[in-house]
Amino acid sequence: MKKGFILTLVLAVIGFFVFLFILTFVYIQILGGAVKVAGEAMKPNYVVGQNYLVNIFSYKFTKPQRGDVVVIKAPNSFFRLGTARNTDTSKVKLLKRIIGLPGETVDFKDGYTYINDKQLDEMYLPIGGKSYGKRVTIPPNSYFLLGDNRTESSDSRIFGPVSKSDVVGKLLLCYSKCSTNQ
Repeated sequence: MKKGFILTLVLAVIGFFVFLFILTFVYIQILGGAVKVAGEAMKPNYVVGQNYLVNIFSYKFTKPQRGDVVVIKAPNSFFRLGTARNTDTSKVKLLKRIIGLPGETVDFKDGYTYINDKQLDEMYLPIGGKSYGKRVTIPPNSYFLLGDNRTESSDSRIFGPVSKSDVVGKLLLCYSKCSTNQ
């Protein structure tokens, strides 16, 4: 009787992990719930080669918040800039941080970012990181997104505010190559 119980327990544990693997595969491959950092735009906080799960359901129930790191569908203007060539544009995703919310005005003065004329505290910027750009008022249902590495980022300063419908989801957690010391 003990052998039968142990065998049943082992099979249940194996079955659970197989189910978990299949569920993870479906989430990542079919629903698009993963992203690999491919550029320098979010350094030093997110570096090339890291892999993250993306919460693709987060903004179905809540509104995006300032400071959220999100994955977006690359805007068409991103490709016209020559940033990504010979690429299936439907598959290109960008990793950016939400800076401005609908109806707000984003401005840049003396290397700092301002929201509605108040300086934004950006603790996530690299030491000496400065922000430059033009004053923008964000339309309804849109967000102003910036990379943490402002000098290397193609973001809303270039392609404009991003519609909520182009936000794929919120960055959830790193699952591979998670060290930022690369």
